[in-house]
Amino acid sequence: MIKIIKKGTDYEPNILSTYLSNLIFEGFHTKFSYPLFTVDETLTVINSLSTYIAHKKSKSIIVCEIDKKICGFLFFSTSQDKFTQLYSFFRKILSIRQTFKLLFILYLLTYKPEKKEKYIEMLVVSKHYYRNGVARSLLFHCIKNSNYQNIVLNVASDNYKAAQLYENLNFKVIKKQKSILTNFFNGKKEWLLLRRTNEKN
Repeated sequence: MIKIIKKGTDYEPNILSTYLSNLIFEGFHTKFSYPLFTVDETLTVINSLSTYIAHKKSKSIIVCEIDKKICGFLFFSTSQDKFTQLYSFFRKILSIRQTFKLLFILYLLTYKPEKKEKYIEMLVVSKHYYRNGVARSLLFHCIKNSNYQNIVLNVASDNYKAAQLYENLNFKVIKKQKSILTNFFNGKKEWLLLRRTNEKN
């Protein structure tokens, strides 16, 4: 097994977008479906989100390949995108109703990084590559190559395996967050906000 970590900029955007879309749909499609989107709409919305990330945020993507096959990715941000910028992009692909629903989801699940913070927006691993250290490799690369003082992420409180992985990489819980809205829309009532301080900074 040959594992390689690459940058999002190493790929042609349209090809990268396709891979991201497949991975996001596999891992997160339930978060985009009922009650906000139908099953058919979900794929369209995920495709549009993947297109945005691949074309506009490729420098913020870390990709893991095993035997030359993309098996996972990490997407981070250092600042929050402007609403007008997101709206303008998604309206070229989605209806007004779909656009506002997608922006609403992003608003619920996102975090505004503070100064000298890097926020991990998304960490996705294909179920076919579980137990191969993909998530750990992506996180380690993100940590090792970060010039930011802190790295922050959110995880559902009942996602015990992920929480354990983050703890092993020296992430500490700094806040527990409960939300009626997130519980209604994706079934996750409590979230943990974790932070890792980069020692070299």
